Amino acid sequence: MKEDPRQVDILDQSISGLLPRAKAGCNDALSEMFGQLQEYYLLVAKDQLAHDVKARLNPSDIVQETLAKAAGAIEQFRGNSAGEFRAWLKVILQNEINEQQRKQRQQKRDVSREAQPVASDESRNLGFDPVSPSLTPQSKAIAEEELARLRGFMSTLPDDYQTVIQLRSLERKEFKQVAAAMNRSPEAVSKLWYRAILALQKAMKTG
Repeated sequence: MKEDPRQVDILDQSISGLLPRAKAGCNDALSEMFGQLQEYYLLVAKDQLAHDVKARLNPSDIVQETLAKAAGAIEQFRGNSAGEFRAWLKVILQNEINEQQRKQRQQKRDVSREAQPVASDESRNLGFDPVSPSLTPQSKAIAEEELARLRGFMSTLPDDYQTVIQLRSLERKEFKQVAAAMNRSPEAVSKLWYRAILALQKAMKTG
């Protein structure tokens, strides 16, 4: 993808004002910054996806997963400039693309395998894998305990946070489906989800 220097400069100016607050733990600043970066990284994702998997992977979902991972790892970012932050995010995005492409190619090679629910990356980031019917009784009991623990932390959050996490992270609905269910725009729902995930991660760390 050929970047437009003028657009990048405008983006970096905005990020520069938000980055210090985001690093200091301001969820609103982080959410606003991600909202501004979303379109930029969507173009990057579309450009980086390999031809053989483009039809089966949704670039928007990949970007959302990337930003969710970045939100949970913001403390690990050691840079100070907007350019460094964009580069850091691009590494996370490329890793997510590589992982999703690997999974798609593996599924294509192993078409005879019986389909089983696979935990999304965002669920694993929360320390939770949905309960699969293929688990052993002992493993299923442990997974159910983890689900109960997660719901306990969720119950401390505002109602709209609980709803967006339930629909997006647990039921694995696409953002457009969550938006329809919550009577909001997809952009508003994605920003709400970022804030909800950050709030849940904070509750789990302090709990």
